[in-house]
Amino acid sequence: MKEQNRKSKQTLMEAEAQIKSEEAAEENSEKKNAASQATKQLNQGKAAVQKLAEANAAAAAAQRKRERPKETIRQKNKRKMKLGQAKFTVKSNRECPDIYRPPGS
Repeated sequence: MKEQNRKSKQTLMEAEAQIKSEEAAEENSEKKNAASQATKQLNQGKAAVQKLAEANAAAAAAQRKRERPKETIRQKNKRKMKLGQAKFTVKSNRECPDIYRPPGS
């Protein structure tokens, strides 16, 4: 009887140990799954950030391409004359008085 009790206790302890090891294995696999999902999400986030950075760089390059280069006053005046928006005259041909040369001199 004692021998049977000892054997049943031993089998019970072995079963408990097996259950604990299975639970630990399940826990580890759940942790691994959670870690792999977190890694996937992190990689997706990194990819999204990289795509966003590339898109911003492309937009900045397009903006720089669209901008006119800085033009000088002479270049601007020449462009306006070509378009017919500006007419330049010689000062002596204008009706305004010349303060440096009084009339009759």
